[in-house]
Amino acid sequence: MSIRLDGVTLTLTGSEKSLRRRIAARLAVPVGRVVSYKILRKSLDARDKQKIRWVYTLQLEASDEAALLRQWRDDPQVRPLLEAHQSPAGAPLTRAQRPVIVGAGPAGLFAADILARRGLPPLVLERGRPVAERHADVGALLAQGVLDPESNICFGEGGAGTYSDGKLTTRLNDPLVRHVNETFVELGAPGSILYDAAPHLGSDKLPGYIQAFRERLQERGVEFRFGARVADIVIEDGRLQGLLLAGGEQVQTDLALLAIGHSAADLARALHARGVAVAAKAFAVGARIEHPQAFVDRAQYGRVAGHPKLPPATYRLTHQGPERRGVYSFCMCPGGMILPSATDAAHLTVNGGSEAGRAGRLANAALVAAVGPADFGADPLAGLAFREAIEAAAARLGGGPCVAPAQRASDFLRNAASRSLPESSYRPGLTPADLRAALPDFIAAALAHALHAWGKRLPGFAGEQALLVGVETRTSCPWRLVRDERFQAAGVAGLYVAGEGAGYAGGIVSSAIDGVKAALSIEDDN
Repeated sequence: MSIRLDGVTLTLTGSEKSLRRRIAARLAVPVGRVVSYKILRKSLDARDKQKIRWVYTLQLEASDEAALLRQWRDDPQVRPLLEAHQSPAGAPLTRAQRPVIVGAGPAGLFAADILARRGLPPLVLERGRPVAERHADVGALLAQGVLDPESNICFGEGGAGTYSDGKLTTRLNDPLVRHVNETFVELGAPGSILYDAAPHLGSDKLPGYIQAFRERLQERGVEFRFGARVADIVIEDGRLQGLLLAGGEQVQTDLALLAIGHSAADLARALHARGVAVAAKAFAVGARIEHPQAFVDRAQYGRVAGHPKLPPATYRLTHQGPERRGVYSFCMCPGGMILPSATDAAHLTVNGGSEAGRAGRLANAALVAAVGPADFGADPLAGLAFREAIEAAAARLGGGPCVAPAQRASDFLRNAASRSLPESSYRPGLTPADLRAALPDFIAAALAHALHAWGKRLPGFAGEQALLVGVETRTSCPWRLVRDERFQAAGVAGLYVAGEGAGYAGGIVSSAIDGVKAALSIEDDN
């Protein structure tokens, strides 16, 4: 047993070397009684711009801990802490056929790790390319607008999160969060992600961690096949019999886990046609908004903006638009860049990313409005059709290969197409346009309502230097693959589904956890 201590603070002029003294002062004991400490959580409190400070939650070892806990028993910030985290295990598995995982994103990779630990290393089929080759394809996309439909920001080793910032933030209160973060530390990520309130790996660093993960899995017997797009499944008498690849090859297996990601529209349609249960799901659509990072810093930090100990500032905004429609910022990328995230030439969508240092001059975030079956229909794939219609309109509006339509926020509020645009991080290029031509009227109205409100709260947020880049549509999956409590697809024995492409997760950590739980739910076949 050790002690958990919340609420220890340091000013911007303070040093973490003084934490031991701060702990002792907080507990009213001599410094010598504090034997050791470990940071459990570190967050920045900038609510009072005159008193910005770091706030720590600490685990500490002290002499005569029982007496300390009795002394502070009425203080909720001082309490016993029992170390309970363990890496997930699961009983060993024996099966006649090797399991197959479809997709090498977070859900697929972490599921493969669990199956390998359980003595049954799977075959992983990934439609895209390994990281090194994918990196070259992404480079060509950014520099020249050359889009490879199978190797891009969304498809390839590591999944859609590989180049999309590498955020490890999650709202889940699950012990497996630490397992995911510890795995990345083992793969070379900085140890600070174990306690940072908003852990972040960076689009420049995450590909290397993903490659290291794959190499470790290969050492454990996991086999990877890249350029292997699953086009359909084979079912007999309600049981999975195999997977059909795009080239016609059939991979025989009676156990497969689909971790396909939010952009695998072709496979989602094939599954629906095959009779796999699919349901419509709510998601959100809108645009990216981009500002100078210095503007965000001033808005959040006030007069101390630019202090060397302050990280690039972030924000998270929510609003209730017309007809009580939720509008919110999402995936805010300080010092980052806006990325082309389409998977075919007929559609255009964007996302955000930032490197580990977050040193860019610009900041961006998704500005999106919630949509659901009431907006697009209850057909299982109606949300997908709704998404594709918006993306197709954006591609036409952009007018070139991966060229995105863009508009000053002030012009969007005036309902006027922009004639010129401020600086942007987006490559391969922008076209001044009126984004209302790509967005449904009710979405445009909701975004405008939110921009008006946020512009009053943060003067300049919707001003001349604020740029809207469209469209942002892949905030989460617009369909859900119906599954039971064992993560098995409804009505198809042996077919398991997990992650964002199944409609049960969003982001790296929640997808990874969903993959872990799916792999742990698989039972022996005897």
